[in-house]
Amino acid sequence: MIPWRFFCTDLSWPGFVVRLLGEAGEAAEEREAVTMSEAFVWFHNSSNKPNDSITFYASLLGWTHTEGPGGPLLAGDEGPFASVSDAETAVGWIPYAQVDDVEAATRKALSLGAVLLREKTRGPAGEFAIVRDPGGAVVALWQKG
Repeated sequence: MIPWRFFCTDLSWPGFVVRLLGEAGEAAEEREAVTMSEAFVWFHNSSNKPNDSITFYASLLGWTHTEGPGGPLLAGDEGPFASVSDAETAVGWIPYAQVDDVEAATRKALSLGAVLLREKTRGPAGEFAIVRDPGGAVVALWQKG
């Protein structure tokens, strides 16, 4: 049996098309195409070395960067999709999930066992809070506006 791995063939958001490719990375017969959901609306790279991270992703994946209202942004063919800054809350990628009410979503997350890492904060495009889920993963709850 050939081990399979996922490979994103279209990195435009939202509309990742995932295809199964063989171990060698060559296109195998297409088994299934799946369109991923739009669960995350933004990403943030919280880095100990933001400039090194920007250079790394530019070299590895061809992403460009530009300056945004809150600092550097990573961009692909369809435009910016992530911000980059010094780690304040947690080191790593933080996905942003859109919610109707950031305060209510934060209260619900805490009642379900999450830990608050960053209180509600105003950003360039809305308000967000950052929580760590009971399994240890970090997610930002974001309200547009």
